[in-house]
Amino acid sequence: MWEQLFQELTNDTPDRQRPAFRPSLADFDGFEVMRDFNLPQSYREYAAVFGPGLLARFFHIGVPGCPALGMLADLALLDEDSPSHAPVAFLGEVHEGGDVAQLKRMMFFCATEGSDTIGWDPTEMTDRAGPEYAIYFVPRIGPQVPVANSFPEFITEVCLGSRLAERANFALEEWGTPYRRVFRPG
Repeated sequence: MWEQLFQELTNDTPDRQRPAFRPSLADFDGFEVMRDFNLPQSYREYAAVFGPGLLARFFHIGVPGCPALGMLADLALLDEDSPSHAPVAFLGEVHEGGDVAQLKRMMFFCATEGSDTIGWDPTEMTDRAGPEYAIYFVPRIGPQVPVANSFPEFITEVCLGSRLAERANFALEEWGTPYRRVFRPG
């Protein structure tokens, strides 16, 4: 599935370069042990093909094991700079109306060009076999919004579709158009 999608997307580099970094099995396993969190198998498979990068001109998806590439590429650094590590009082003020306890337990894997964050809620398992978790969009200001029930759904319906516009009242003219079917390796 992911290799086919990678081939279908426009590669936003001059020579359609492959990702410079792809996580190894040890990177995934080490992250899971360090964070006490089981990454979805679908995410592992995506990350092994795509590596870190910018999808649909808007979504920076991090992968484990590449801190030298920076905060938007490395999963651990991206999560450490997320709402889950912010003081509770700050979260209650900035994300008024949101579930602060949920924000504190989330595992963030994506940051947007608009400085929003996206992550899994480990207590909302949608498929134990995967595992898969509910995915939430957390705007810079305001409450979090559920956007997908699995990582594949996040990629197809949120990143490459128009669900974020529908669920989070996030208006961009080109949602779901060929303009967004782009990947730039990180």
